[in-house]
Amino acid sequence: MTTHLDLTKQYTYVDYLSEKFNDVKCEIINGFINLMAGPSRNHSGVSSNIVTYLNHYALLHDCKCFVRHAPFDVVLGDNKENVIQPDVFIVCDESKMQEKACFGAPDLVVEVISPSNTKKLMRYKYQLYEKHKVLEYWVVYPKDQEILVFCHQGEEYDNGTVYTINDFLQPKCLPVKVNVKDLFKNI
Repeated sequence: MTTHLDLTKQYTYVDYLSEKFNDVKCEIINGFINLMAGPSRNHSGVSSNIVTYLNHYALLHDCKCFVRHAPFDVVLGDNKENVIQPDVFIVCDESKMQEKACFGAPDLVVEVISPSNTKKLMRYKYQLYEKHKVLEYWVVYPKDQEILVFCHQGEEYDNGTVYTINDFLQPKCLPVKVNVKDLFKNI
């Protein structure tokens, strides 16, 4: 059964859990549906590398942080009007982790850029993560092999720092130095 969703209507996490969303790959940002395409080879490869790298460290060092990846949901907002699926995220507050979703801001969110990502969508996500105080936000560019990192400074993000394959990057929530070059291997 194909269900048609009204893209002009606003939805919440309660709606998202309903049957009409069963076969729809989407996020809800500020109440509105954002349909999502499947990841490309490079997108999937980089995302897998990041999850593997960060999760390996967290498991090896018995961290109290959870490394998760899409399609696991993150629900933000008092009215649960934002349901997103970051490519990778880390949560260090176990109380936010439920069976089907993370409720509240992760400590780190990683979004890998694909051709289907519009500037408008990335601006919405930046504003969403900043508003809900995601402490650190990585925007990964597989084609350029660069990572743009924003860190929360009080009420807003800093201007961002670009890391290339010649750099090491240290997430704020895990004391691991990430060799950026390793994140772009075999993609």
